[in-house]
Amino acid sequence: MLRFPPWDRMAASISKLPKDHILRLIDEEVKQYRAESLENYLQVGEGPHVHPSNNAHELHNALGKWIGWSEYIVEEWASPGKALTVRLTRHAKVQILHMGRWKSITEFLTLGNQLGAPHEKFHGSLWQWWRLNGKHFPLLDLPRELRDQIYAFSHGPQNHPFPSSKLRRPGQYPWPFQSPLPGFNLIRTKKQVARESLEVLYLQVPFLLQHIGLFSRLLLSPRSPLERIRRLELALSHRQFFRLFGLATSASSDGSSDRFMPGYAASRRVRALRRMELTSLTLRVARPSWSTENDDFDGACQLEVVKWLQESALPWVRGHPVTVTGYIKDAQKVPFEEACRAEQKRFGLWRKQKDAVDGTVGNLVEYDEWADMVDGEVDGGVRVDGGDVLAMESKQGRDERGPRVLPPRCYCVAPCKLKTSSAKQ
Repeated sequence: MLRFPPWDRMAASISKLPKDHILRLIDEEVKQYRAESLENYLQVGEGPHVHPSNNAHELHNALGKWIGWSEYIVEEWASPGKALTVRLTRHAKVQILHMGRWKSITEFLTLGNQLGAPHEKFHGSLWQWWRLNGKHFPLLDLPRELRDQIYAFSHGPQNHPFPSSKLRRPGQYPWPFQSPLPGFNLIRTKKQVARESLEVLYLQVPFLLQHIGLFSRLLLSPRSPLERIRRLELALSHRQFFRLFGLATSASSDGSSDRFMPGYAASRRVRALRRMELTSLTLRVARPSWSTENDDFDGACQLEVVKWLQESALPWVRGHPVTVTGYIKDAQKVPFEEACRAEQKRFGLWRKQKDAVDGTVGNLVEYDEWADMVDGEVDGGVRVDGGDVLAMESKQGRDERGPRVLPPRCYCVAPCKLKTSSAKQ
């Protein structure tokens, strides 16, 4: 004779009880409604907790078999003690009597006025919805090409490094701007997904830097080294561009000849550009503003500032595929990009020759050393061409011209900071 432990005898006795068919149908339809969207889940919650009321009577089918009760109390849907009258249709669907009319479970839930659970209790419970929903997306079963497209779409058109940095805060507000990083939620799921997603992030998504401090922080961060980034966009102000690339001259903030201040020296962090292998480098020129962060460029001539910027940036960006956007005229944009393309082509030929000679792939640092030796003149690492508008001036010519005055005076017909100019995309 078999003997069951007390809990086994209890389970065996419960299994012999007749099942509440109406209660099962209510539970299935509520789960289906809850799984349709997160809003439905927030509305219904993790319940429901359903039990028959004390005044309910039994319901039987046409064969006389018991199928459930006529009234139920759902704690999450109604006030305590309020029973909901139900019936079973010939299509095996449960209906609820509401304001004198029979409505389905879905219709009753969409009304929303019978729900008593606060929405704040389930706010932000997206992961709970997926857990209860039971749906899984077979991401790793897809081909790598499709997974890469999903990764690229999740990261968005641009990446804003360090979204919670205080450098993004406007004015004197104590809290920083926080841009969303939706792709990083996908990175946290699995190591393989993280490795593939980060590879797409560094190869395809442009990194937008709008402050020189973010460039320094990205340079020092071990989790996102600059050597792995392939697309970079610098959208700095006039002064921060010169703080990065330098402005090799002496200048005075008031234009007087007896008071000169040293020019902007190139930052050490700009040398990281020579170690990067970029497939796209975008320089976004700021607009001529009414007031800037520094008096050196307040009311400056936009044409003159862009010219200085091109001269200062060319030694550090040559060899990269450079694109200039923002508030710049075509007369300055086109020659500069052509000069950068010529340098990129020259760098590609040198790289092929080096690979054929010693079997190694050269970088931009080695290219600068070779170019300085071949050109015979080290002036920021740029060959001086006599007729080139964009060529760096010789040191002697710069001394003969005299110091530059900050801010550069605007002699345009319409002042640069007053006229309306459109940005190049």
